[in-house]
Amino acid sequence: MKGTNYGVWKALLEASQTAKGLSGALREVVVEDEQGFSTDEKARAQIILSVDSKYVQMISSLGTAKEMWERLAAMHVETAICMALQEQFFTIRMGPNEKVNDYVARVESLASMIKSAGCEQSEKNIIGKIISGLPTRHREQHWISGTRG
Repeated sequence: MKGTNYGVWKALLEASQTAKGLSGALREVVVEDEQGFSTDEKARAQIILSVDSKYVQMISSLGTAKEMWERLAAMHVETAICMALQEQFFTIRMGPNEKVNDYVARVESLASMIKSAGCEQSEKNIIGKIISGLPTRHREQHWISGTRG
């Protein structure tokens, strides 16, 4: 999994786990094979081998394959939420009848939601977004007032 292909990775790993008789480990149904290896150990190994190295450290300390599976799913949800909020952030514009203060509050509220979701938004990006989302007449006022000093 490279972070952006979670759905495909999940389907492929589930199919692989099923083909190898390990799918029960993702639901905490653990059995041992004739060599003494549990399905959980094998499933954990397969998960670790199938993820990008940036995820290995995040999941390798977890106790079971099910815990790894659930953590990867949770990280995917967090990423999806961040991406959706970021998309809203980068497309937000001041409405035609909206007051500047209301627009600024809306941008700051969205930036706060992004931060709460675990994604960072720099102060420069927030200021840049506020300015770029203003109608042209307000941006010109900003630059004029900014250069008067």
